[in-house]
Amino acid sequence: MLTAEYPGGRHVADVGLDTATDRAIWDYAGERVFMIVSKDSDL
Repeated sequence: MLTAEYPGGRHVADVGLDTATDRAIWDYAGERVFMIVSKDSDL
């Protein structure tokens, strides 16, 4: 649903990170200057 507002957005599953740690996701996002949107409360 966010792709309408953020067309370059990706879901973690789309890039092979669906079972990755938070750290790996943060690293991936940081290297690509992505913003993280999450419903998790542990970030």
